[in-house]
Amino acid sequence: MRDYTSEYQKWLGRAITISDKLNDKHSRAALLHNLAVQYQQRGDLSAALATYKQSLEQEEAIGDQRGTASTLAQLGTVYYQLGDLTQAEQFYMEALEISRSLQSRLGESSLLGNLGLVYRDKERYTEAEALFQQALAISREIGDRQTEARLLTNLGSVSANMAKYSEAEGLFQQALAISREIGDRRSEASLLTDLGSVSTNMARYSEAEGLFQQALAISREIGDRRSEASLLTDLGLVFENMKRYSEAEALFQQALAISREIGDRQAEAELLTNLGSISARMAKYSEAEALFQQALAISHEIGDRQIEARLCVNLGRFYSELSQGDRAQNLQRAIDYTYRALETFTQEAYPFEYATLQNNLANTYVSLVTGDKSENLERALVYYQEALRTLPPETSPLLWAGIQNNMGLAYNQRLHGDHTENLRQAIASYQQSLHVYTKESSPGDWLRVTTNLSTAYSEIGNWSEAKTQAASVLQAFHGATGDSLDAIVPWYQRLGELAIQNQDFEFATRVFSEAAYLFELRGEKVPTIIRDRITELRKQLGDDRFVIIWAEVQGILTPALAQTLQDARQLMSQEHFGKAAEKLASALEVLAGAEETSELHRQRATILFLRGLCLRKQERWEEALKDQEQSSRLFDKLKDYLGEAHTFLEMGHLFEVMNSYEDARLHYMDAYRLYRRAQDRRGMALASENLGRLEYRVRMLPQAVQDLEEAKQLFMSLGDQAKATSIESDLQDAKASLAHQTAKKNKRSESA
Repeated sequence: MRDYTSEYQKWLGRAITISDKLNDKHSRAALLHNLAVQYQQRGDLSAALATYKQSLEQEEAIGDQRGTASTLAQLGTVYYQLGDLTQAEQFYMEALEISRSLQSRLGESSLLGNLGLVYRDKERYTEAEALFQQALAISREIGDRQTEARLLTNLGSVSANMAKYSEAEGLFQQALAISREIGDRRSEASLLTDLGSVSTNMARYSEAEGLFQQALAISREIGDRRSEASLLTDLGLVFENMKRYSEAEALFQQALAISREIGDRQAEAELLTNLGSISARMAKYSEAEALFQQALAISHEIGDRQIEARLCVNLGRFYSELSQGDRAQNLQRAIDYTYRALETFTQEAYPFEYATLQNNLANTYVSLVTGDKSENLERALVYYQEALRTLPPETSPLLWAGIQNNMGLAYNQRLHGDHTENLRQAIASYQQSLHVYTKESSPGDWLRVTTNLSTAYSEIGNWSEAKTQAASVLQAFHGATGDSLDAIVPWYQRLGELAIQNQDFEFATRVFSEAAYLFELRGEKVPTIIRDRITELRKQLGDDRFVIIWAEVQGILTPALAQTLQDARQLMSQEHFGKAAEKLASALEVLAGAEETSELHRQRATILFLRGLCLRKQERWEEALKDQEQSSRLFDKLKDYLGEAHTFLEMGHLFEVMNSYEDARLHYMDAYRLYRRAQDRRGMALASENLGRLEYRVRMLPQAVQDLEEAKQLFMSLGDQAKATSIESDLQDAKASLAHQTAKKNKRSESA
């Protein structure tokens, strides 16, 4: 093929010489145009540019409007390939004007599409979209299905760049249907790749993997080695996102081998960069550094300033995140590489990259461990503001939102100025970020920013708004099964501690109970830090309030029932036990006609338990005992050991006030056994305390001393010194009585 191309170019050269001798300007212009096409296809863009300009001069001289429009369009394409978007735009505009004067609808459609690409790459997405829509209308008018598919693809790319992924997906699907209809396998593979990229951006990684695999199969079928390497790279990036680093590394290695085989040095540099990133993620830092430097050397060797600059960006990010070695030196290297990248990525030519680098510099200065912390934060804020100044939100919404969040964090830490005003600035930045990061489109980013916003509101003293934000995070997590528990538990801890700091113990209980429930859903052990917090909060709230919150978190209660129980709990806290019992009775009536399910049994057991509490407070012992007996049977049927333990403890209280001491003692013992089975140390402590005091009362002194001693030790282990001190007084009385009893018994023995 190369020999044929070379011979064809020689033939064109001889033909041009002959046309000169014959003074055939029309033939000379056409031949020069064809020769320029050959140079362009070979990748010799400088020669193509010079030759197209010669052809244009001839066409303009002879008044060949159609030829002039064609050559102007080609010049625009060469400049586009060179990355000179301003020149590309100028030549496309001139060609478009001529095409319209010639009423060439096909030419007009093509040029509108090309201009759309220029504006897309300039990140002027609204203008690009309008141009693509105009071109699409013409292609449909003239029945050009192939161009229609291409323009739908371009519109999809604009939507994707604007983070409108669902819209982009729909456009790519339309284009894919047309490509399959006309049998364009190459375009089909390309569109499957685009759809895979959209799925990746929407974190639908398994779906993305399937789409890339389909595209890869087509590329191999048609023998497109370059696309094969590109798709192996895409698959590697998917696996990297899924944290399957070894598989990602293997795919990048396959792609690298193909790129070296076909002599694609640019792709080779990019793949070495990807391998460096994987090595860094796998904590193979020396290997990562070496791979980045190899990639940098190749980009410098081939004179590709853009790839070299991108590698400097990656190296800057690598050193800013590197924890090994001298941290201060790593951060300084990060700054140096970022400044080096800015030599190429100027604001005028590369606004997106420029803004990204300003953000990277700001992030590094926030992390800087040398110099004055206050001055570093001020410098970071200047860089964040510069990034936002050069990056309107519509051009790259996700980057813009990320910078707003980062700037909010910097304001949160700011040492200069009034702290309250800095917090207001932080809140404003987080709110701006959340205009883009929605729970639906960017759940991870939304979670991070919403939590930051909640923290800022809390710090400024607006707990009501902080709680609203925290509740939205909690709702997003409720019943979650797809996320890693290790990943999401820190969020629960952060929100729970925030609630405790603001003395909102009910909300804190809800947060930590939710975390515990997630572990129980998956059959995993609840972390000690979560379990201990729940125990402390249960002590703070009391059993009656705690049980309701726990039931609501587990989804045991419907919204209507939850509200009824909230009302009942409020009445109980005000010691209006009669009215509370009436509320609970109405809740039981609601359940009476419902379908018998395990959830219904759990709801009924919980309500009976609470009503029993209210009845005991009114000294309606027999009715209270009846409710607790029903509740315990239901909890036993459900194998809910904690619920059953609560009812046994309450029944122990009832039997004790009814002077049925042996029954009371047996129920306290059963409560202790069930609490122990449920690993509830506070419950064990309460059961031991009540058991010990009852035993002291009925003069079972050895047992009383043993059980009170255990209760004291359990409360001490829970950090409840006040409770332990209270029990110590009874324990000493029991010990004294036991000593007296023993001495008296010994004296009798001696007398006998």
